[in-house]
Formats: sequence, C-alpha cells, structure tokens
Amino acid sequence: PDYFLGFSSPGTQIWGRLRQAGLETQRLYALDTKKVMIKVRCPVDRLQDVAEALKLKLKTKEGDYAPFREDMVSHFLPTNDGFVSCDDGEERIASLFRSSERQKIIDFVIGSRIRDSGAELGASTPLGKHIQRRVPLHSHARLEALYKCWVLFWLQSNWNNRDGRGLRVDSSKLNSPILSTNSSSLKNCYTKEEKSIETVDSSSAPGEQELSPSFLYRLVVGCFYQPLDSIEEYYGEKVAFYFAWLQHCSFHLLYLSFVGAIVFICQLSSGNWDHPLRPFFSIFVMIWSFVVMVTWRRRSNFLAYQWGTLDYQEEEIARPEFKGTEYRVCPITNTYVMYYPPWKRWLKMCVSIPLTVGFTIVTLLGILILYGNRDVMLAQYFATGHSYHISVSMDVIGQTAPILAVELNKEHLRDPDFWIIIIGFPTALGLILPLLNFCLRKVSLWLNELENHRTEAEYRTHFIIKVFAFRFVCYFAALYYYSFIGVGE
Repeated sequence: PDYFLGFSSPGTQIWGRLRQAGLETQRLYALDTKKVMIKVRCPVDRLQDVAEALKLKLKTKEGDYAPFREDMVSHFLPTNDGFVSCDDGEERIASLFRSSERQKIIDFVIGSRIRDSGAELGASTPLGKHIQRRVPLHSHARLEALYKCWVLFWLQSNWNNRDGRGLRVDSSKLNSPILSTNSSSLKNCYTKEEKSIETVDSSSAPGEQELSPSFLYRLVVGCFYQPLDSIEEYYGEKVAFYFAWLQHCSFHLLYLSFVGAIVFICQLSSGNWDHPLRPFFSIFVMIWSFVVMVTWRRRSNFLAYQWGTLDYQEEEIARPEFKGTEYRVCPITNTYVMYYPPWKRWLKMCVSIPLTVGFTIVTLLGILILYGNRDVMLAQYFATGHSYHISVSMDVIGQTAPILAVELNKEHLRDPDFWIIIIGFPTALGLILPLLNFCLRKVSLWLNELENHRTEAEYRTHFIIKVFAFRFVCYFAALYYYSFIGVGE
C-alpha cells in the first residue's frame, strides 16, 4: 500500500518538490514507514531543457562537440548506452545523454532554487539535510560488462582481436562512422589492424585471424591500460581523469624504478650508501618530474578534447547555491547573469583565511609540543633508570637530549612505561587528528558557502586550499620534526 506520511513530514515535502521540479519519482517505504527511498527519473524533455540551459557539450555526428540545443537534436550523436524513452506511448528513442550527463542534470535540478524551476534540495538547505543518502542507480548490464573488461583484464575474451590498450565495453559504438576512423589507443578504440580483421568474412579460416597473446603478456600489458572512454561515459569525466592520471603515473614510474634499482644495486655492491651516482639520480628525478608533468598536460588536453571538456572552466555556469545581489548583462553572451561584488567576497575571505591559517598553526604547535615532550620524557627514562615525569611545555621545542646513542635491551621491551612513552603519545595524536580534520572540513565548507563562489570549479579550488595546508601538517609534521628540530642529539 502507498502510505501517506502527512503534509508536514519532510518526506512528503521532498517528494513534492521533486515532482514540482519536473522529475518523475517512485516511493519505496521502509517497514516502519519512517524512512522513504525515492527513485528519481528525469523525462527526456526536461533533460533537454536543462542541458540547453547548462550549455552541455555533446558529440555531434560530424565528430566535434557543441553546446546542446533543442532545435538541433538531429545533429547530435545518440549515446546508445541502453537508456530509452517511452513517454506517452511514443516510439522508444535512444537517449542523447550518457549516464554521467543524466546524473549531472538531475543533480543540478535537485540543487537549483525553486524560482529557477528546481527542487532546492541541496545538502546545505534545511529540507535537504533530511536526505540521508544521495545514490545514483547503476545499470547492472553495463556495470558488469565494465567490471569484466576493467578488473578482469587478463581474460582471453577481452583480448580477441585486440592489443589490450583500447578495451571498450560497448563494441556496438565502434560501428559508427566517427569512431571507426579513430585508431588512437588513448581513445580506447580498436587499432587499424584490428578493424581490418573485423572486416574479414566470417568464412575465413581461424588461422588467418590474429592469435590472442599469451597470459603473461595480457597480465603485464593490461596493468597499464584502462577503458577510459567507457569509464568516462558511465562515471563522468572527473572519475575518468583520476584513473587516467593513475595510468599515466604508473607508466612513467617504470623507467624511474628501473634507474632507481640500478642505483640501489650499486649502493649494495659498494657497501656505501653515499654512492657517487646519487647526485646524478637526483638530477634524473627532477628531469623525470618535468617530463611527467609536460606529457600529462598534453595527454589531459587530448582527453579533454575527446570528451568535450576542454575550456570547461571558462564556460561553466553559476552554481545553484550562488546568490547574486543584482542582474547584469554579460558582455560575452549578451544575457542577464547574477552578479556578486568581488569586494564582498574578499571581505569574507579576510575572515576565512586567518581562521584557517590560525587553526593550522595551532595544530602544528600542538604536534611539535607533543613530540618534543615525548622525546624529553624518553631521555629522562633512559637517564634516570626507568623513571620519568609527564609534563607538557613549549620549552621543549628545540631542546637536545642524548637519546640516540642508547641501546635497547630486553628490560626496555618488557617495561610497560617504555611502550607508554613510545606508543601512547602517537596513538593519542592519531585519535585527535581525524577529529580535528573533521572539524576543519565542516568549518571550511561553511566558510566556502559564506564566500559565495560563483562556479563549482572556484568552490572546489578554495575548499582544497583551506584543507590542504592542514592535512599537509597532519601527515608530514612528524617527518619534518625529526629531520630538523628533533630533541635527540
């Protein structure tokens, strides 16, 4: 039965706003009827309206990318990803939008304000806080195919008439005239030789076709290539760029590890860690870092062009949470856009920057004081014969104590006080730092909302700046402490 939760209940209000925003919903109730799962679907006409407002770039039948327009629907290439529409008894038609693009449109509608035909159910809104989870529903058929191709890459079925560099889940897309002319391995399509094999008549002898490579070849080569196109189509370009970066670094780490292994062998054979090759290896690492960044810039630009996200930040529209003080005519698009004075944002940043820096400095001093007092107590433990005094003072920073020349024995290892000094303080710090990290994350999100950034890219950039310094201190403060200002002498 379809239970009614009451007009004043959050579940009913959320459902009403979703329906008011033009989304189709299906409610599933828990056994106690206190929790509701709402399945959300966006009709094709609503998808097209929002896509045109977002200036979402789609691939045309000519092979390039262009902002979506409803009056040019026939010029765009259908995705053929299994999503079809059957509204009002009309004939089923393939969607022009990929799974990641539909999720982006639905999320934009849910977060937009009511006056902009949205649901105004963002995570920071009063009603949006009642939403416990926001989970995209998977297409199990495509997900299983992607899992088999991506995770089980060594299977022989994934390498029939392929070289392993261009694994793509939906092979039917490769029959289009656009994709069939591209043989780039970065685009995850078949190579020219493989396309020529597919054109061979099925009556050809099995021996005339290309043999599948050996298991060792599939295992080694397949580790460094991923189905990036299929990942981008299903999860979106953000996730795809993440795995593209991992693939890029893994490949370039091969020759760096090879050179490092040679230097390590030379150190072992000579018995001297300060080997003459170390300065040259350091120079090689610097050159390697430069090569990795330059090649990644070229690779990322190529992928951004292929996926239609090149110059995305310049064309990004305002966030649904952005609040302007007035409307002004944009000199580029000649349309009215919301405007927020920059001086107001800088005035708010004069509050957020000192608060973030002060929080980080206080945390850094706390870490230094904790490790300094721990080392002083350890020096007292060794000097006075297993007796020490617990104290917390800032005077220990920069002090020296003879604790590095002490040899451990079985009595030390059996003494509980020794382990309290060695493990107790880092354990307490390890429990406190995640709590501080959680608090700073909440404060950073609040400060970002206060600063009222216009685009999603600006919002993420300022959030990363706020959080990065603190996390850098948390993860590397102990390393720098023992390298430069440790108590031991």
